[in-house]
Amino acid sequence: MQENRDSLCMLGVMSGSSLDGVDLALCSFTRSNTGWNFTLLATASIPYSAAWTDRLRNSTQLSGQELTTLDADLGQFLGTSIRDFLSKQSTQPTAIAVHGHTVFHEPAKGYSTQIGCASHIAAKCGIPVIDNFRQQNIALGGQGAPLVPIGDRDLFPGYDAYLNLGGICNASVQTNQGMLAWDISACNQPLNYLAQQLGFAFDQGGSIAKTGTINQGLLANLNALPYYQKIAPKSLSNQWVQNDFLDIVKSSKTSIADTMRTVVHHIATCIASDLAPYNPKKVLVSGGGAYNTVLVEAIQDATDANLVIPKPDIIEFKEAIVFAYLGALRWLGIPNVLQSYTQASQDVVAGRIVL
Repeated sequence: MQENRDSLCMLGVMSGSSLDGVDLALCSFTRSNTGWNFTLLATASIPYSAAWTDRLRNSTQLSGQELTTLDADLGQFLGTSIRDFLSKQSTQPTAIAVHGHTVFHEPAKGYSTQIGCASHIAAKCGIPVIDNFRQQNIALGGQGAPLVPIGDRDLFPGYDAYLNLGGICNASVQTNQGMLAWDISACNQPLNYLAQQLGFAFDQGGSIAKTGTINQGLLANLNALPYYQKIAPKSLSNQWVQNDFLDIVKSSKTSIADTMRTVVHHIATCIASDLAPYNPKKVLVSGGGAYNTVLVEAIQDATDANLVIPKPDIIEFKEAIVFAYLGALRWLGIPNVLQSYTQASQDVVAGRIVL
Protein backbone atom coordinates (compact mmCIF):
# COMPACT_ATOMS: atom_id res chain seq x y z
CA MET A 1 0.00 0.00 0.00
CA GLN A 2 1.38 3.42 -0.93
CA GLU A 3 2.22 5.69 2.01
CA ASN A 4 0.09 8.82 2.48
CA ARG A 5 2.62 11.65 2.24
CA ASP A 6 0.10 14.29 3.33
CA SER A 7 -0.92 12.74 6.64
CA LEU A 8 1.35 11.25 9.32
CA CYS A 9 1.17 10.43 13.01
CA MET A 10 4.46 10.89 14.87
CA LEU A 11 5.64 10.82 18.47
CA GLY A 12 8.06 13.55 19.57
CA VAL A 13 10.32 12.86 22.57
CA MET A 14 12.21 15.71 24.22
CA SER A 15 14.73 15.63 27.10
CA GLY A 16 15.83 19.17 27.90
CA SER A 17 18.82 20.64 29.68
CA SER A 18 16.79 21.43 32.81
CA LEU A 19 16.86 17.69 33.67
CA ASP A 20 13.27 17.77 34.89
CA GLY A 21 12.24 14.81 32.75
CA VAL A 22 11.08 13.65 29.33
CA ASP A 23 8.19 15.17 27.36
CA LEU A 24 6.14 13.06 24.94
CA ALA A 25 3.83 14.52 22.30
CA LEU A 26 1.78 12.30 19.99
CA CYS A 27 0.83 14.40 16.98
CA SER A 28 -1.13 14.02 13.76
CA PHE A 29 0.23 16.11 10.87
CA THR A 30 -1.72 16.92 7.71
CA ARG A 31 -0.53 18.86 4.67
CA SER A 32 -2.74 21.09 2.51
CA ASN A 33 -2.13 23.74 -0.13
CA THR A 34 -1.40 26.25 2.62
CA GLY A 35 1.16 24.10 4.47
CA TRP A 36 1.26 21.77 7.47
CA ASN A 37 -1.19 21.61 10.37
CA PHE A 38 -1.04 19.49 13.51
CA THR A 39 -3.38 18.00 16.06
CA LEU A 40 -2.00 17.19 19.50
CA LEU A 41 -3.46 13.76 20.29
CA ALA A 42 -1.86 12.98 23.65
CA THR A 43 0.97 14.17 25.90
CA ALA A 44 2.88 13.01 28.94
CA SER A 45 5.74 14.23 31.10
CA ILE A 46 7.92 11.54 32.66
CA PRO A 47 9.99 12.96 35.54
CA TYR A 48 13.54 11.80 36.10
CA SER A 49 14.21 10.20 39.46
CA ALA A 50 16.93 11.69 41.64
CA ALA A 51 19.21 8.84 40.56
CA TRP A 52 18.61 9.52 36.87
CA THR A 53 19.14 13.26 37.38
CA ASP A 54 22.49 12.61 39.05
CA ARG A 55 23.58 10.21 36.30
CA LEU A 56 22.71 12.64 33.54
CA ARG A 57 24.14 15.67 35.31
CA ASN A 58 27.47 13.87 35.75
CA SER A 59 27.52 12.37 32.25
CA THR A 60 30.28 14.67 31.02
CA GLN A 61 32.68 13.21 33.59
CA LEU A 62 32.26 9.58 32.50
CA SER A 63 34.75 7.35 30.72
CA GLY A 64 33.92 6.16 27.22
CA GLN A 65 32.68 2.80 28.50
CA GLU A 66 30.62 4.41 31.27
CA LEU A 67 29.02 6.85 28.81
CA THR A 68 28.19 4.00 26.43
CA THR A 69 26.55 2.15 29.31
CA LEU A 70 24.53 5.24 30.20
CA ASP A 71 23.47 5.61 26.55
CA ALA A 72 22.14 2.04 26.53
CA ASP A 73 20.47 2.36 29.95
CA LEU A 74 18.75 5.62 28.99
CA GLY A 75 17.58 4.07 25.72
CA GLN A 76 15.99 1.21 27.64
CA PHE A 77 14.38 3.61 30.12
CA LEU A 78 13.00 5.76 27.31
CA GLY A 79 11.86 2.71 25.35
CA THR A 80 9.94 1.30 28.31
CA SER A 81 8.40 4.70 29.12
CA ILE A 82 7.35 5.29 25.51
CA ARG A 83 5.95 1.78 25.15
CA ASP A 84 3.84 2.24 28.29
CA PHE A 85 2.58 5.60 27.02
CA LEU A 86 1.68 4.25 23.58
CA SER A 87 -0.10 1.23 25.06
CA LYS A 88 -2.78 3.65 26.29
CA GLN A 89 -3.28 5.34 22.90
CA SER A 90 -5.76 4.33 20.20
CA THR A 91 -3.55 5.83 17.48
CA GLN A 92 0.01 4.58 16.96
CA PRO A 93 2.78 6.65 15.36
CA THR A 94 4.54 5.85 12.10
CA ALA A 95 7.83 6.64 13.86
CA ILE A 96 9.26 8.07 17.07
CA ALA A 97 11.44 11.22 16.84
CA VAL A 98 13.83 11.39 19.80
CA HIS A 99 15.97 14.38 20.70
CA GLY A 100 17.99 12.44 23.25
CA HIS A 101 19.83 13.96 26.20
CA THR A 102 22.67 16.26 25.17
CA VAL A 103 25.99 15.47 26.83
CA PHE A 104 28.42 17.43 24.62
CA HIS A 105 27.64 20.18 22.14
CA GLU A 106 30.78 21.55 20.48
CA PRO A 107 29.94 22.58 16.89
CA ALA A 108 33.25 24.44 16.54
CA LYS A 109 34.97 21.09 17.14
CA GLY A 110 32.63 19.26 14.78
CA TYR A 111 30.39 17.27 17.10
CA SER A 112 27.27 17.15 19.26
CA THR A 113 26.48 14.10 21.39
CA GLN A 114 22.99 13.04 22.45
CA ILE A 115 22.43 9.82 24.39
CA GLY A 116 19.39 7.54 24.69
CA CYS A 117 20.13 4.63 22.36
CA ALA A 118 17.62 4.60 19.50
CA SER A 119 18.16 0.88 18.86
CA HIS A 120 16.98 0.05 22.39
CA ILE A 121 13.96 2.33 21.98
CA ALA A 122 13.03 0.70 18.67
CA ALA A 123 13.48 -2.77 20.16
CA LYS A 124 11.25 -1.96 23.14
CA CYS A 125 8.51 -0.30 21.05
CA GLY A 126 8.60 -2.17 17.75
CA ILE A 127 8.38 1.18 15.94
CA PRO A 128 11.06 2.97 13.85
CA VAL A 129 13.00 5.62 15.75
CA ILE A 130 14.61 8.78 14.35
CA ASP A 131 17.47 10.38 16.29
CA ASN A 132 20.78 12.24 15.75
CA PHE A 133 19.21 15.42 14.35
CA ARG A 134 22.25 17.67 14.89
CA GLN A 135 25.37 16.01 13.53
CA GLN A 136 24.77 16.27 9.77
CA ASN A 137 24.17 20.01 10.05
CA ILE A 138 27.38 20.39 12.08
CA ALA A 139 29.31 18.36 9.49
CA LEU A 140 28.20 20.94 6.92
CA GLY A 141 29.51 23.84 9.01
CA GLY A 142 26.34 24.58 10.99
CA GLN A 143 25.70 25.07 14.69
CA GLY A 144 23.40 22.04 14.92
CA ALA A 145 21.10 24.25 17.03
CA PRO A 146 18.52 25.49 17.61
CA LEU A 147 16.42 22.87 15.81
CA VAL A 148 12.92 24.21 16.42
CA PRO A 149 12.72 27.19 14.01
CA ILE A 150 11.22 25.24 11.10
CA GLY A 151 8.47 24.08 13.46
CA ASP A 152 7.97 27.66 14.67
CA ARG A 153 7.56 28.83 11.09
CA ASP A 154 5.30 26.03 9.84
CA LEU A 155 3.20 25.05 12.86
CA PHE A 156 2.80 28.34 14.76
CA PRO A 157 2.31 31.06 12.13
CA GLY A 158 1.32 34.61 12.94
CA TYR A 159 4.24 35.66 15.14
CA ASP A 160 7.28 37.80 14.42
CA ALA A 161 9.47 35.92 16.89
CA TYR A 162 9.46 32.83 19.08
CA LEU A 163 11.07 32.66 22.51
CA ASN A 164 11.80 29.40 24.32
CA LEU A 165 12.54 29.78 28.03
CA GLY A 166 14.09 26.37 28.72
CA GLY A 167 17.27 25.38 30.52
CA ILE A 168 18.90 27.57 27.87
CA CYS A 169 16.76 30.29 26.29
CA ASN A 170 16.73 30.67 22.52
CA ALA A 171 14.86 32.67 19.91
CA SER A 172 13.67 32.33 16.33
CA VAL A 173 12.75 35.38 14.25
CA GLN A 174 11.12 35.88 10.88
CA THR A 175 13.23 38.00 8.50
CA ASN A 176 13.28 38.82 4.80
CA GLN A 177 16.21 36.39 4.51
CA GLY A 178 14.23 33.55 6.13
CA MET A 179 14.24 32.24 9.67
CA LEU A 180 17.11 33.18 11.96
CA ALA A 181 17.68 31.46 15.31
CA TRP A 182 20.23 31.34 18.09
CA ASP A 183 20.79 30.56 21.77
CA ILE A 184 20.59 33.71 23.89
CA SER A 185 21.70 32.79 27.41
CA ALA A 186 21.34 30.37 30.27
CA CYS A 187 17.82 30.43 31.67
CA ASN A 188 16.16 27.78 33.86
CA GLN A 189 19.40 25.90 34.55
CA PRO A 190 20.88 28.57 36.87
CA LEU A 191 17.47 29.53 38.27
CA ASN A 192 16.77 25.90 39.19
CA TYR A 193 20.26 25.53 40.67
CA LEU A 194 19.64 28.52 42.95
CA ALA A 195 16.19 27.29 44.01
CA GLN A 196 17.68 23.91 44.85
CA GLN A 197 20.07 25.56 47.31
CA LEU A 198 16.96 26.43 49.30
CA GLY A 199 15.44 22.97 49.00
CA PHE A 200 13.07 23.66 46.06
CA ALA A 201 13.15 21.98 42.65
CA PHE A 202 12.53 25.36 40.98
CA ASP A 203 11.35 28.88 41.79
CA GLN A 204 7.55 28.53 41.58
CA GLY A 205 6.23 31.57 39.72
CA GLY A 206 9.42 33.48 40.52
CA SER A 207 8.41 33.84 44.19
CA ILE A 208 12.01 33.67 45.45
CA ALA A 209 13.38 36.09 42.85
CA LYS A 210 10.57 38.51 43.63
CA THR A 211 11.94 39.06 47.15
CA GLY A 212 15.47 39.88 45.97
CA THR A 213 17.22 42.97 44.65
CA ILE A 214 19.64 43.34 41.75
CA ASN A 215 23.33 43.16 42.63
CA GLN A 216 25.17 45.43 40.19
CA GLY A 217 28.55 43.74 40.61
CA LEU A 218 27.19 40.29 39.83
CA LEU A 219 25.17 41.71 36.94
CA ALA A 220 28.28 43.32 35.45
CA ASN A 221 30.20 40.05 35.66
CA LEU A 222 27.41 38.13 33.90
CA ASN A 223 27.04 40.82 31.24
CA ALA A 224 30.78 40.58 30.51
CA LEU A 225 30.66 36.93 29.39
CA PRO A 226 32.34 36.77 25.94
CA TYR A 227 29.55 34.69 24.38
CA TYR A 228 27.30 37.74 24.22
CA GLN A 229 29.68 39.43 21.78
CA LYS A 230 29.33 36.65 19.20
CA ILE A 231 27.11 37.17 16.17
CA ALA A 232 24.20 34.80 15.48
CA PRO A 233 23.85 32.02 14.45
CA LYS A 234 25.42 30.80 17.66
CA SER A 235 24.65 28.09 20.20
CA LEU A 236 25.42 27.21 23.79
CA SER A 237 26.37 23.97 25.51
CA ASN A 238 25.43 22.76 28.97
CA GLN A 239 29.16 22.91 29.76
CA TRP A 240 29.12 26.67 29.11
CA VAL A 241 26.28 27.06 31.60
CA GLN A 242 28.10 24.96 34.20
CA ASN A 243 31.64 26.21 33.68
CA ASP A 244 31.16 29.84 32.66
CA PHE A 245 27.77 31.10 33.81
CA LEU A 246 27.36 29.13 37.04
CA ASP A 247 30.96 29.72 38.10
CA ILE A 248 30.14 33.44 38.29
CA VAL A 249 26.87 32.75 40.10
CA LYS A 250 28.51 30.43 42.64
CA SER A 251 31.25 32.95 43.40
CA SER A 252 28.70 35.63 44.31
CA LYS A 253 28.56 36.59 47.97
CA THR A 254 24.98 37.85 47.74
CA SER A 255 21.91 36.06 49.09
CA ILE A 256 20.12 33.43 47.01
CA ALA A 257 17.15 35.75 46.50
CA ASP A 258 19.35 38.65 45.36
CA THR A 259 21.39 36.37 43.11
CA MET A 260 18.22 34.96 41.56
CA ARG A 261 16.73 38.42 40.98
CA THR A 262 20.00 39.50 39.36
CA VAL A 263 20.05 36.44 37.08
CA VAL A 264 16.41 37.07 36.10
CA HIS A 265 17.24 40.66 35.21
CA HIS A 266 20.29 39.53 33.25
CA ILE A 267 18.29 36.97 31.25
CA ALA A 268 15.57 39.53 30.50
CA THR A 269 18.00 42.18 29.29
CA CYS A 270 19.89 39.65 27.13
CA ILE A 271 16.62 38.62 25.49
CA ALA A 272 15.51 42.20 24.92
CA SER A 273 18.91 43.17 23.51
CA ASP A 274 19.00 40.21 21.13
CA LEU A 275 15.44 40.79 19.86
CA ALA A 276 15.73 44.58 19.52
CA PRO A 277 17.38 44.64 16.04
CA TYR A 278 14.39 42.73 14.61
CA ASN A 279 11.73 44.89 16.33
CA PRO A 280 9.22 42.05 16.75
CA LYS A 281 5.67 43.10 17.53
CA LYS A 282 4.28 39.73 18.60
CA VAL A 283 6.37 37.04 20.34
CA LEU A 284 5.21 33.52 21.25
CA VAL A 285 6.71 32.40 24.58
CA SER A 286 7.07 28.73 25.54
CA GLY A 287 9.14 26.54 27.85
CA GLY A 288 9.01 26.18 31.62
CA GLY A 289 10.17 29.75 32.14
CA ALA A 290 6.83 30.97 30.75
CA TYR A 291 5.37 30.05 34.17
CA ASN A 292 7.92 32.26 35.95
CA THR A 293 5.85 35.44 36.31
CA VAL A 294 8.77 37.53 37.55
CA LEU A 295 10.93 36.51 34.57
CA VAL A 296 8.17 37.14 32.02
CA GLU A 297 7.40 40.54 33.57
CA ALA A 298 11.10 41.45 33.48
CA ILE A 299 11.28 40.53 29.79
CA GLN A 300 8.09 42.49 29.07
CA ASP A 301 9.49 45.54 30.89
CA ALA A 302 12.66 45.37 28.80
CA THR A 303 11.00 45.11 25.37
CA ASP A 304 8.18 46.77 23.46
CA ALA A 305 7.08 43.45 21.94
CA ASN A 306 3.77 41.86 22.90
CA LEU A 307 4.62 38.61 24.69
CA VAL A 308 1.98 35.93 24.08
CA ILE A 309 1.73 33.11 26.62
CA PRO A 310 -0.09 30.17 24.96
CA LYS A 311 -2.15 27.44 26.59
CA PRO A 312 -0.27 25.03 28.89
CA ASP A 313 -0.01 22.21 26.31
CA ILE A 314 2.02 24.51 24.04
CA ILE A 315 4.10 25.98 26.86
CA GLU A 316 5.10 22.54 28.09
CA PHE A 317 5.17 20.41 24.94
CA LYS A 318 6.07 22.76 22.08
CA GLU A 319 9.57 21.33 21.67
CA ALA A 320 8.28 17.75 21.71
CA ILE A 321 5.65 18.75 19.11
CA VAL A 322 8.34 20.27 16.92
CA PHE A 323 10.50 17.15 17.22
CA ALA A 324 7.56 15.08 16.08
CA TYR A 325 7.37 17.45 13.09
CA LEU A 326 11.12 17.18 12.43
CA GLY A 327 10.63 13.42 12.42
CA ALA A 328 7.73 13.67 9.96
CA LEU A 329 9.80 15.74 7.55
CA ARG A 330 12.73 13.33 7.90
CA TRP A 331 10.46 10.36 7.20
CA LEU A 332 9.26 12.06 4.00
CA GLY A 333 12.76 13.16 2.94
CA ILE A 334 12.01 16.89 3.26
CA PRO A 335 14.70 19.29 4.58
CA ASN A 336 14.08 19.90 8.27
CA VAL A 337 17.16 21.86 9.43
CA LEU A 338 17.80 24.98 7.38
CA GLN A 339 20.91 26.85 6.35
CA SER A 340 19.51 30.28 7.28
CA TYR A 341 19.49 29.76 11.03
CA THR A 342 22.39 27.33 11.51
CA GLN A 343 25.10 28.77 9.21
CA ALA A 344 25.53 25.41 7.45
CA SER A 345 26.47 25.28 3.77
CA GLN A 346 23.04 23.92 2.81
CA ASP A 347 19.65 22.77 4.09
CA VAL A 348 19.64 19.17 5.29
CA VAL A 349 17.27 16.26 5.79
CA ALA A 350 18.53 15.57 9.30
CA GLY A 351 18.04 12.50 11.44
CA ARG A 352 19.05 8.84 11.50
CA ILE A 353 16.32 6.23 11.09
CA VAL A 354 16.59 3.03 13.13
CA LEU A 355 14.14 0.42 11.87
